[in-house]
Amino acid sequence: MAERIKAAWRVMPLVTKVTFYTICALWLLSVFFDAMITYGCSQPSLVFLSGQLWRLVTPPFLHLTIWHLLFNALTLLFTGYRLERRIGSARMLHMMSMTIILISVLNVGISFILASNPLYSINTFFYECAVGYSGVLFAFVVVDIRDAGIQTIPFCFLFNIPGWLYPFILLLFVQLMMMQVSLISHCLGILVGYMWSWFLRGIMIDKKAKAYEKFVFPDIALKHPGFVPLSEAISDGCNKPDRTIKPTNVQNGSLSARHSSGIDLRRGTVDHSIESQRPVPPKGKKDKKEKKKFTGKGRTMN
Repeated sequence: MAERIKAAWRVMPLVTKVTFYTICALWLLSVFFDAMITYGCSQPSLVFLSGQLWRLVTPPFLHLTIWHLLFNALTLLFTGYRLERRIGSARMLHMMSMTIILISVLNVGISFILASNPLYSINTFFYECAVGYSGVLFAFVVVDIRDAGIQTIPFCFLFNIPGWLYPFILLLFVQLMMMQVSLISHCLGILVGYMWSWFLRGIMIDKKAKAYEKFVFPDIALKHPGFVPLSEAISDGCNKPDRTIKPTNVQNGSLSARHSSGIDLRRGTVDHSIESQRPVPPKGKKDKKEKKKFTGKGRTMN
């Protein structure tokens, strides 16, 4: 079991692994320096009124408690592994950066509008100090579901729900289980996930994807076993959501769910069905036995 974990961690996608290390290291520092949370949280009032623009970037990488960190870190590993293997490390970094900025900017704008509403002012979100990577993870979940074309998802291993409904059920579940989490950040994460799937992926990176890949990542990163180059990516992160998962491989009474294009959705690798792997005899060659047919008259022996 330990060897399998080590092997899986060795090939863990690079951006997901670095993000995991970053949030764990910053949480450890915040245990000794409480001011990191105070000066790094997402507080729209300070961003809008005091111009503390670093708060647009720092909140997702900070966490309050060990349980808060574990929940987000484990979700990042499972979701990030599948997603980065499909879309590539460069697109993953690009999507993560844009998601963090967009969630923060939308949070500031919407919170200001709600607080300045003359009819019914809501100041809760404007002065809220929120941290955590969960808003970005909600965006990843939306992109992962739409990109993989998943129709149904088992929720808590109890019942299946439609794939498009899963992020909203998860949002409701998280809000009921943890009342102090930021509702607006999670909702904006879902919104940005749909925005990425619809049109954001075409901004900057798809036009000059390979140049972006070489410009952002150093040579040591390009040689890392967890780096997923764009040439090996099997998706651009916004495939059409009307694709279905079909069981194409039956072996020992078990079904292996693979996408019709040959993508193993559970492992994030390209695979082919049994029919495509079956050897096909070359055309125009007949069996030797068929060539040596007896052409004479036959007699029966009594």
